[in-house]
Amino acid sequence: DFYDFKGLLDGLFGDLKVAVSYESAEHPTFRPGRTAKMVANGKQLGIMGELHPLVVDQYDMRVDREQAVLAADIDLDVLLTLVPDAFKVEALPVYPAVREDLAFVVDASMPSADVQATLEKAGGFILKNVELFDVYEGDKLDAGKKSLAYHLTFQSPNKTLSDKDIQKLRKKVIGTAKHKLGAVLRD
Repeated sequence: DFYDFKGLLDGLFGDLKVAVSYESAEHPTFRPGRTAKMVANGKQLGIMGELHPLVVDQYDMRVDREQAVLAADIDLDVLLTLVPDAFKVEALPVYPAVREDLAFVVDASMPSADVQATLEKAGGFILKNVELFDVYEGDKLDAGKKSLAYHLTFQSPNKTLSDKDIQKLRKKVIGTAKHKLGAVLRD
């Protein structure tokens, strides 16, 4: 789906060391409400999303009528200007990672990229990865709210993290999200 495809693009851009944010967009080739423009360093990098059904039918792209057809149009000239010539690499980790899943209830208008950036900053160098894996807007939430669920991966370069370490980091991340964004941890 849209989020799986976004995850693939995030992996590509992450490997290239290009920080990309996604903003809602409209484009005649893409399905309304399922389209995002990709922005990096204030430059539009391209557009991605689910192709409009009329485009899919016109070019006979669909194998399965129920399956969405996803695409990205990336401006390679812009992308190449953003890729660093060289970047620092790290040795493979010696100590195990700990994965936590947290879901936050935020205003429906809040971009997930803002929440992700806040979580990353709060977790510091121990928080190695933050990945959005679920967005929920429905009857179980108040009107004007949505739930964003993230996989958080903690890993220390110096030691195996204890339960106490993880609880402290978890508390800091949740507190920062509440203080900075008004986010509430979803039960």
